Amino acid sequence: MTAFELIRAGEVVGCYPWPRYVLSQAAWFEMARALRREPWLRFLALWADGTAVHALFEGDAPVVVSVVVEAGLYAALSPGRPGAALFERAVADLWGHQAADAVDVRPWLDHGVWPMLRPLADRPVPNTAADGAEPEVPEMMEVAGDAVGVGPLPPTFSGPAVWRVTVGDGVVRRLEGRFGWGHRGVLGLMRGKSAGAAARLAGRIDGGATVAHATAFARAVEAAAGLEAPAAAQGARILMLALERLAVGLEGVRREAVLRACKAVFGHRLMMDVVRPGGVGCDLAVEGLMALDEMLAGLGGGEAVEAARVAVANVPAGVVAVVLPHREAEGLGVAEGPAGAVWHWVRMGGGVVVASFAAGPEWLMVPALERGAVGLGFDGVAGVAGGVAEHLAGLRVGGIDL
Repeated sequence: MTAFELIRAGEVVGCYPWPRYVLSQAAWFEMARALRREPWLRFLALWADGTAVHALFEGDAPVVVSVVVEAGLYAALSPGRPGAALFERAVADLWGHQAADAVDVRPWLDHGVWPMLRPLADRPVPNTAADGAEPEVPEMMEVAGDAVGVGPLPPTFSGPAVWRVTVGDGVVRRLEGRFGWGHRGVLGLMRGKSAGAAARLAGRIDGGATVAHATAFARAVEAAAGLEAPAAAQGARILMLALERLAVGLEGVRREAVLRACKAVFGHRLMMDVVRPGGVGCDLAVEGLMALDEMLAGLGGGEAVEAARVAVANVPAGVVAVVLPHREAEGLGVAEGPAGAVWHWVRMGGGVVVASFAAGPEWLMVPALERGAVGLGFDGVAGVAGGVAEHLAGLRVGGIDL
Protein backbone atom coordinates (compact mmCIF):
# COMPACT_ATOMS: atom_id res chain seq x y z
CA MET A 1 0.00 0.00 0.00
CA THR A 2 1.05 3.58 -0.57
CA ALA A 3 1.59 5.96 2.33
CA PHE A 4 -1.59 7.80 1.44
CA GLU A 5 -3.57 4.56 1.28
CA LEU A 6 -2.23 3.54 4.68
CA ILE A 7 -3.28 6.90 6.11
CA ARG A 8 -6.78 6.73 4.64
CA ALA A 9 -7.23 3.25 6.08
CA GLY A 10 -6.83 4.56 9.61
CA GLU A 11 -9.57 5.33 12.12
CA VAL A 12 -11.14 8.77 11.54
CA VAL A 13 -11.49 11.08 14.54
CA GLY A 14 -13.19 14.47 14.91
CA CYS A 15 -10.76 16.98 13.40
CA TYR A 16 -12.20 19.73 11.19
CA PRO A 17 -12.28 20.85 8.42
CA TRP A 18 -9.76 18.17 7.43
CA PRO A 19 -9.82 14.71 8.99
CA ARG A 20 -7.32 13.10 11.33
CA TYR A 21 -6.55 9.41 10.90
CA VAL A 22 -5.21 7.23 13.73
CA LEU A 23 -2.87 4.40 12.68
CA SER A 24 -1.54 1.41 14.53
CA GLN A 25 2.19 1.30 15.26
CA ALA A 26 2.65 -1.18 12.42
CA ALA A 27 0.70 0.93 9.92
CA TRP A 28 2.60 4.10 10.95
CA PHE A 29 5.89 2.22 10.44
CA GLU A 30 4.83 1.11 6.98
CA MET A 31 3.67 4.65 6.16
CA ALA A 32 7.04 6.06 7.23
CA ARG A 33 8.84 3.58 4.94
CA ALA A 34 6.49 4.31 2.02
CA LEU A 35 7.12 8.07 2.16
CA ARG A 36 10.34 7.66 0.18
CA ARG A 37 8.28 6.54 -2.81
CA GLU A 38 5.74 9.39 -2.66
CA PRO A 39 7.44 12.79 -2.99
CA TRP A 40 4.12 14.39 -3.96
CA LEU A 41 2.84 13.91 -0.39
CA ARG A 42 4.27 17.05 1.25
CA PHE A 43 5.32 16.90 4.89
CA LEU A 44 4.32 20.06 6.78
CA ALA A 45 4.60 19.46 10.53
CA LEU A 46 4.93 16.97 13.39
CA TRP A 47 3.84 17.44 17.00
CA ALA A 48 2.55 15.46 19.96
CA ASP A 49 0.39 15.31 23.04
CA GLY A 50 0.68 13.18 26.15
CA THR A 51 -0.07 9.90 24.41
CA ALA A 52 0.30 10.29 20.63
CA VAL A 53 2.31 11.85 17.83
CA HIS A 54 0.61 13.67 14.96
CA ALA A 55 1.89 14.51 11.47
CA LEU A 56 0.47 16.96 8.95
CA PHE A 57 0.76 16.24 5.24
CA GLU A 58 -0.64 17.89 2.16
CA GLY A 59 -1.48 16.22 -1.12
CA ASP A 60 -4.68 17.26 -2.83
CA ALA A 61 -5.79 18.49 0.61
CA PRO A 62 -4.30 18.66 4.12
CA VAL A 63 -4.48 15.48 6.19
CA VAL A 64 -3.46 14.75 9.79
CA VAL A 65 -2.27 11.27 10.78
CA SER A 66 -1.54 10.03 14.32
CA VAL A 67 -0.05 7.09 16.17
CA VAL A 68 -0.26 6.21 19.85
CA VAL A 69 3.23 6.17 21.36
CA GLU A 70 4.25 2.85 22.92
CA ALA A 71 7.05 2.66 25.48
CA GLY A 72 7.94 6.25 24.58
CA LEU A 73 8.74 5.35 20.95
CA TYR A 74 7.30 5.87 17.47
CA ALA A 75 8.76 5.27 14.01
CA ALA A 76 10.70 8.27 12.69
CA LEU A 77 9.60 10.08 9.54
CA SER A 78 12.94 11.83 8.97
CA PRO A 79 14.53 9.01 6.92
CA GLY A 80 11.87 9.60 4.26
CA ARG A 81 11.19 13.29 4.98
CA PRO A 82 14.40 15.07 6.13
CA GLY A 83 12.32 18.12 7.04
CA ALA A 84 10.80 16.12 9.89
CA ALA A 85 14.12 15.96 11.78
CA LEU A 86 13.74 19.27 13.66
CA PHE A 87 10.15 18.40 14.57
CA GLU A 88 11.21 15.01 15.92
CA ARG A 89 13.91 16.63 18.05
CA ALA A 90 11.39 19.21 19.32
CA VAL A 91 8.87 16.45 20.17
CA ALA A 92 11.54 14.70 22.22
CA ASP A 93 12.43 17.94 24.03
CA LEU A 94 8.85 19.02 24.74
CA TRP A 95 6.91 15.76 25.17
CA GLY A 96 9.60 13.13 25.68
CA HIS A 97 8.53 10.88 22.79
CA GLN A 98 11.54 9.46 20.94
CA ALA A 99 11.61 8.86 17.18
CA ALA A 100 13.08 5.41 16.51
CA ASP A 101 15.70 5.38 13.73
CA ALA A 102 15.62 9.19 13.43
CA VAL A 103 18.39 10.83 11.43
CA ASP A 104 19.24 13.10 14.39
CA VAL A 105 18.40 12.44 18.05
CA ARG A 106 20.19 15.39 19.69
CA PRO A 107 18.23 17.93 21.76
CA TRP A 108 17.25 20.98 19.75
CA LEU A 109 15.23 23.43 21.84
CA ASP A 110 16.25 22.18 25.29
CA HIS A 111 19.84 23.21 26.04
CA GLY A 112 19.87 21.70 29.50
CA VAL A 113 18.72 24.75 31.46
CA TRP A 114 14.94 24.29 31.56
CA PRO A 115 13.63 23.82 35.11
CA MET A 116 11.43 20.93 33.92
CA LEU A 117 12.24 18.11 31.53
CA ARG A 118 9.61 17.26 28.90
CA PRO A 119 7.49 20.26 29.99
CA LEU A 120 4.47 19.35 27.82
CA ALA A 121 4.34 15.70 28.87
CA ASP A 122 1.52 14.48 31.07
CA ARG A 123 4.08 14.10 33.86
CA PRO A 124 7.04 16.48 33.45
CA VAL A 125 9.90 16.01 35.87
CA PRO A 126 12.24 18.56 37.51
CA ASN A 127 15.60 19.02 35.83
CA THR A 128 18.06 18.35 38.64
CA ALA A 129 21.14 18.30 36.42
CA ALA A 130 20.77 21.55 34.49
CA ASP A 131 24.22 22.84 33.61
CA GLY A 132 23.69 24.63 30.30
CA ALA A 133 26.41 22.60 28.59
CA GLU A 134 26.26 22.72 24.82
CA PRO A 135 25.85 19.23 23.29
CA GLU A 136 28.65 18.06 21.07
CA VAL A 137 28.18 17.76 17.34
CA PRO A 138 30.07 14.61 16.33
CA GLU A 139 29.57 15.19 12.62
CA MET A 140 31.30 18.56 12.82
CA MET A 141 34.35 16.96 14.43
CA GLU A 142 34.69 14.72 11.37
CA VAL A 143 34.58 17.58 8.86
CA ALA A 144 37.95 18.99 7.92
CA GLY A 145 38.20 22.71 8.58
CA ASP A 146 37.53 25.30 11.27
CA ALA A 147 34.22 25.74 13.11
CA VAL A 148 33.02 29.31 13.64
CA GLY A 149 29.96 30.56 15.52
CA VAL A 150 27.68 33.28 14.15
CA GLY A 151 25.07 34.76 16.48
CA PRO A 152 23.27 34.78 18.85
CA LEU A 153 21.47 37.62 17.06
CA PRO A 154 22.11 37.43 13.32
CA PRO A 155 20.10 39.80 11.13
CA THR A 156 16.49 39.04 10.10
CA PHE A 157 15.84 36.68 12.99
CA SER A 158 13.11 37.50 15.49
CA GLY A 159 14.67 35.46 18.31
CA PRO A 160 18.11 34.38 19.50
CA ALA A 161 19.83 31.86 17.28
CA VAL A 162 23.37 30.60 16.86
CA TRP A 163 24.71 29.39 13.53
CA ARG A 164 27.75 27.14 13.59
CA VAL A 165 29.71 27.00 10.37
CA THR A 166 32.47 24.60 9.42
CA VAL A 167 34.70 25.94 6.66
CA GLY A 168 37.48 24.17 4.80
CA ASP A 169 39.37 25.03 1.63
CA GLY A 170 37.38 28.21 1.23
CA VAL A 171 33.92 26.61 1.20
CA VAL A 172 31.24 25.82 3.77
CA ARG A 173 31.38 22.17 4.81
CA ARG A 174 28.53 22.34 7.29
CA LEU A 175 26.02 24.89 8.57
CA GLU A 176 23.81 24.29 11.60
CA GLY A 177 21.29 26.60 13.25
CA ARG A 178 20.57 26.27 16.95
CA PHE A 179 17.44 27.76 18.51
CA GLY A 180 15.59 27.48 21.80
CA TRP A 181 17.26 30.18 23.89
CA GLY A 182 14.14 32.31 23.53
CA HIS A 183 11.71 29.45 24.25
CA ARG A 184 8.68 30.89 26.09
CA GLY A 185 6.48 27.86 26.64
CA VAL A 186 3.59 29.30 24.61
CA LEU A 187 1.96 25.91 24.00
CA GLY A 188 1.95 25.17 27.72
CA LEU A 189 0.54 28.59 28.53
CA MET A 190 -2.34 28.04 26.10
CA ARG A 191 -3.57 24.99 27.99
CA GLY A 192 -6.66 25.67 30.03
CA LYS A 193 -7.16 29.10 28.46
CA SER A 194 -10.33 30.24 26.76
CA ALA A 195 -10.13 30.59 22.99
CA GLY A 196 -9.96 34.37 23.32
CA ALA A 197 -7.15 34.31 25.89
CA ALA A 198 -5.18 31.73 23.91
CA ALA A 199 -5.56 33.83 20.77
CA ARG A 200 -3.53 36.62 22.39
CA LEU A 201 -0.71 34.14 22.97
CA ALA A 202 -0.93 32.82 19.41
CA GLY A 203 -0.54 36.35 18.09
CA ARG A 204 2.71 36.71 20.01
CA ILE A 205 4.47 33.64 18.63
CA ASP A 206 6.05 35.81 15.94
CA GLY A 207 5.69 39.58 15.97
CA GLY A 208 6.36 39.80 12.24
CA ALA A 209 3.56 37.33 11.50
CA THR A 210 1.13 38.13 14.30
CA VAL A 211 -1.88 38.37 11.97
CA ALA A 212 -1.00 35.08 10.29
CA HIS A 213 -0.66 33.21 13.58
CA ALA A 214 -3.78 34.78 15.07
CA THR A 215 -5.78 34.03 11.91
CA ALA A 216 -4.61 30.42 11.65
CA PHE A 217 -5.43 29.87 15.33
CA ALA A 218 -8.85 31.53 15.00
CA ARG A 219 -9.67 29.41 11.97
CA ALA A 220 -8.66 26.26 13.87
CA VAL A 221 -10.91 27.17 16.81
CA GLU A 222 -13.77 28.04 14.48
CA ALA A 223 -13.37 24.74 12.64
CA ALA A 224 -13.48 22.86 15.93
CA ALA A 225 -16.64 24.77 16.87
CA GLY A 226 -18.24 24.01 13.50
CA LEU A 227 -18.82 27.67 12.69
CA GLU A 228 -17.29 30.16 10.26
CA ALA A 229 -16.49 33.79 11.00
CA PRO A 230 -18.83 36.33 9.35
CA ALA A 231 -18.03 37.42 5.80
CA ALA A 232 -17.02 40.91 6.94
CA ALA A 233 -14.54 39.43 9.42
CA GLN A 234 -13.11 37.11 6.80
CA GLY A 235 -12.62 40.04 4.43
CA ALA A 236 -10.92 42.06 7.17
CA ARG A 237 -8.56 39.17 7.92
CA ILE A 238 -7.62 38.83 4.26
CA LEU A 239 -6.87 42.56 4.19
CA MET A 240 -4.74 42.43 7.35
CA LEU A 241 -2.80 39.43 6.06
CA ALA A 242 -2.08 41.31 2.83
CA LEU A 243 -0.94 44.38 4.76
CA GLU A 244 1.29 42.27 7.00
CA ARG A 245 2.99 40.61 4.03
CA LEU A 246 3.39 43.99 2.37
CA ALA A 247 4.92 45.66 5.43
CA VAL A 248 7.51 42.93 5.95
CA GLY A 249 8.75 43.40 2.39
CA LEU A 250 9.11 47.18 2.64
CA GLU A 251 11.78 49.37 4.21
CA GLY A 252 12.14 52.92 5.40
CA VAL A 253 9.47 55.52 4.65
CA ARG A 254 7.24 53.13 2.70
CA ARG A 255 7.12 50.60 5.53
CA GLU A 256 6.44 53.37 8.04
CA ALA A 257 3.51 54.58 5.93
CA VAL A 258 1.92 51.11 6.07
CA LEU A 259 2.47 50.73 9.81
CA ARG A 260 0.99 54.17 10.55
CA ALA A 261 -2.06 53.39 8.43
CA CYS A 262 -2.52 50.09 10.29
CA LYS A 263 -2.35 51.94 13.59
CA ALA A 264 -4.98 54.43 12.45
CA VAL A 265 -7.41 51.80 11.16
CA PHE A 266 -6.82 48.80 13.42
CA GLY A 267 -5.45 50.43 16.57
CA HIS A 268 -2.03 48.74 16.45
CA ARG A 269 0.91 49.12 14.07
CA LEU A 270 1.28 45.33 13.74
CA MET A 271 -2.50 44.76 13.98
CA MET A 272 -1.93 42.67 17.09
CA ASP A 273 -4.98 41.30 18.97
CA VAL A 274 -7.41 42.37 16.24
CA VAL A 275 -8.10 38.86 14.93
CA ARG A 276 -10.09 36.78 17.40
CA PRO A 277 -11.88 33.42 17.29
CA GLY A 278 -15.30 34.19 15.91
CA GLY A 279 -14.28 37.25 13.92
CA VAL A 280 -12.31 40.47 14.42
CA GLY A 281 -12.31 43.13 17.09
CA CYS A 282 -12.74 46.19 14.90
CA ASP A 283 -15.37 47.81 12.70
CA LEU A 284 -13.93 48.90 9.37
CA ALA A 285 -15.59 52.17 8.41
CA VAL A 286 -15.72 53.26 4.78
CA GLU A 287 -13.54 56.25 5.60
CA GLY A 288 -10.83 54.00 7.03
CA LEU A 289 -10.82 51.74 4.00
CA MET A 290 -10.62 54.76 1.68
CA ALA A 291 -7.64 56.09 3.66
CA LEU A 292 -5.92 52.68 3.38
CA ASP A 293 -6.44 52.60 -0.38
CA GLU A 294 -5.10 56.14 -0.73
CA MET A 295 -1.99 55.20 1.24
CA LEU A 296 -1.46 52.08 -0.86
CA ALA A 297 -1.85 54.04 -4.09
CA GLY A 298 0.92 56.34 -2.89
CA LEU A 299 3.33 53.44 -2.57
CA GLY A 300 3.43 52.86 -6.31
CA GLY A 301 3.03 49.54 -8.11
CA GLY A 302 4.05 46.01 -7.22
CA GLU A 303 2.21 42.70 -6.74
CA ALA A 304 1.98 42.99 -2.94
CA VAL A 305 0.61 46.55 -3.15
CA GLU A 306 -1.97 45.58 -5.72
CA ALA A 307 -3.00 42.53 -3.70
CA ALA A 308 -3.59 44.75 -0.68
CA ARG A 309 -5.67 47.20 -2.76
CA VAL A 310 -7.80 44.33 -4.04
CA ALA A 311 -8.30 43.17 -0.46
CA VAL A 312 -9.39 46.68 0.56
CA ALA A 313 -11.98 46.75 -2.21
CA ASN A 314 -13.37 43.35 -1.25
CA VAL A 315 -14.08 43.90 2.46
CA PRO A 316 -17.87 43.54 2.79
CA ALA A 317 -20.02 45.37 5.30
CA GLY A 318 -21.82 43.52 8.06
CA VAL A 319 -21.35 41.81 11.41
CA VAL A 320 -17.68 41.31 12.28
CA ALA A 321 -17.89 38.75 15.10
CA VAL A 322 -20.07 35.92 16.43
CA VAL A 323 -20.06 33.88 19.64
CA LEU A 324 -18.67 30.41 19.11
CA PRO A 325 -20.44 27.39 20.64
CA HIS A 326 -18.49 25.01 22.87
CA ARG A 327 -17.75 21.68 21.26
CA GLU A 328 -15.24 19.00 22.19
CA ALA A 329 -13.42 18.66 18.90
CA GLU A 330 -10.19 19.43 17.08
CA GLY A 331 -9.59 22.05 14.45
CA LEU A 332 -6.89 22.83 11.91
CA GLY A 333 -6.34 26.32 10.53
CA VAL A 334 -3.95 27.90 8.04
CA ALA A 335 -3.07 31.43 6.98
CA GLU A 336 -0.53 32.86 4.57
CA GLY A 337 2.19 34.71 6.47
CA PRO A 338 5.08 36.85 5.19
CA ALA A 339 7.35 33.81 4.80
CA GLY A 340 4.73 31.22 3.87
CA ALA A 341 1.89 29.18 5.32
CA VAL A 342 1.32 29.20 9.09
CA TRP A 343 -0.57 26.21 10.57
CA HIS A 344 -2.36 25.87 13.89
CA TRP A 345 -3.94 22.75 15.37
CA VAL A 346 -6.09 22.95 18.49
CA ARG A 347 -8.08 20.53 20.63
CA MET A 348 -10.95 22.15 22.52
CA GLY A 349 -12.81 20.74 25.49
CA GLY A 350 -15.04 22.31 28.11
CA GLY A 351 -14.71 25.70 26.44
CA VAL A 352 -10.91 25.82 26.84
CA VAL A 353 -7.81 24.78 24.92
CA VAL A 354 -6.80 21.23 25.85
CA ALA A 355 -3.81 21.01 23.49
CA SER A 356 -2.40 22.97 20.57
CA PHE A 357 0.49 23.30 18.18
CA ALA A 358 1.75 25.93 15.75
CA ALA A 359 4.20 25.64 12.87
CA GLY A 360 5.39 28.18 10.35
CA PRO A 361 7.49 27.79 7.20
CA GLU A 362 10.70 28.41 9.15
CA TRP A 363 10.56 24.89 10.57
CA LEU A 364 11.22 23.60 7.06
CA MET A 365 13.33 26.55 5.88
CA VAL A 366 16.08 25.99 8.44
CA PRO A 367 17.12 22.48 7.30
CA ALA A 368 16.78 23.55 3.66
CA LEU A 369 19.10 26.49 4.33
CA GLU A 370 21.58 24.26 6.14
CA ARG A 371 21.77 21.88 3.19
CA GLY A 372 21.83 24.67 0.61
CA ALA A 373 24.75 26.46 2.26
CA VAL A 374 27.13 23.51 1.84
CA GLY A 375 29.60 24.34 -0.90
CA LEU A 376 29.24 28.11 -0.68
CA GLY A 377 32.58 29.78 -1.15
CA PHE A 378 34.16 32.08 1.44
CA ASP A 379 37.62 33.61 1.49
CA GLY A 380 38.96 32.03 4.64
CA VAL A 381 37.54 31.80 8.12
CA ALA A 382 37.72 35.55 8.66
CA GLY A 383 34.97 36.10 6.12
CA VAL A 384 32.58 33.47 7.42
CA ALA A 385 30.50 35.65 9.76
CA GLY A 386 29.87 38.28 7.13
CA GLY A 387 29.32 35.72 4.41
CA VAL A 388 26.77 33.71 6.35
CA ALA A 389 24.96 36.87 7.46
CA GLU A 390 24.73 37.91 3.81
CA HIS A 391 23.38 34.48 2.86
CA LEU A 392 20.76 34.72 5.61
CA ALA A 393 19.73 38.26 4.67
CA GLY A 394 16.92 37.12 2.41
CA LEU A 395 15.46 34.70 4.96
CA ARG A 396 13.26 35.83 7.83
CA VAL A 397 12.93 33.18 10.54
CA GLY A 398 10.57 33.57 13.48
CA GLY A 399 8.14 31.49 15.45
CA ILE A 400 10.44 28.57 16.27
CA ASP A 401 10.94 29.52 19.94
CA LEU A 402 7.36 28.74 20.88
